[in-house]
Amino acid sequence: MPPVATIPAIVPWQPRRFLNRPLSRSLQATLATLLALGLAFTALLPSSRAADRPAQTNPSTRSSLLFPSDGIPPQWLVRSWNDVTLPAPTSANWRVSDGVLQGSVPRGTWLLSPGEYGDFVLEFEARVGARGRGGVGLRLPLRGNPATEAFELPIVDPQYFGTNYTPQPWENNGALYQAVAPTSNPFKPLEWNRYRIECQGPHITVTLNGKRVVDAQLTPLDSDSSTGAQTSQAPVRGKALADRPRRGRIGFLEVSRGTAKVEFRDAKIRELREPREPREPREPR
Repeated sequence: MPPVATIPAIVPWQPRRFLNRPLSRSLQATLATLLALGLAFTALLPSSRAADRPAQTNPSTRSSLLFPSDGIPPQWLVRSWNDVTLPAPTSANWRVSDGVLQGSVPRGTWLLSPGEYGDFVLEFEARVGARGRGGVGLRLPLRGNPATEAFELPIVDPQYFGTNYTPQPWENNGALYQAVAPTSNPFKPLEWNRYRIECQGPHITVTLNGKRVVDAQLTPLDSDSSTGAQTSQAPVRGKALADRPRRGRIGFLEVSRGTAKVEFRDAKIRELREPREPREPREPR
């Protein structure tokens, strides 16, 4: 009779015995290398959620610094103070130093942004020396005097006017120059002052040091139907407010007296969604 093969007994796997066995040094090194490679590869993969999300393109959620680096602002234009179609003297340079934009020497110039803006929120801090005078331009076209073609916001030290002149309300800080006077003047001479300007369609607001000083609607002049008298404010000179541009460049002005200079810091802009034109209702088929 042929010998009967014996079948070895099947011993059940005992994970505890396996796990309790010490790993060799070579196996430990191999496992550590594999783990490190796996973590590095995972870090290179884009997150599934991030990949499925569209890029954040909503302009109403981001602010951009207007002067992110020191030096002469690249691509910004330097033009004459009373007519931006005219070039400024070649020696007139605006410069950013330690994050602070300093007005030009010689004075009498505008610094104009490379691009145009429509609806936006503009925020910055400004300081001007004794007898200093600067300004900010809103929606400026590349022609004429910004104060009459669009809007200029004066930034002025009280000593600028001298002792024999009383400034008009629309010449004060926070005003829309020669157009809309501020309701108050919380400006702090020789100190940093915080501005927030919002332009949205025909609506412009100016907030100075936390207090709203201008809330203007660029609408056609209203008049009393019985007398014909105007019931809304007209600009001192220049275009009617309703006819001024709704899109244009941002500008910074330097027209100080003596050795005084105007300075700006932390200037940033956040574009808002421009309202869409209403669609005409479709006729039923």
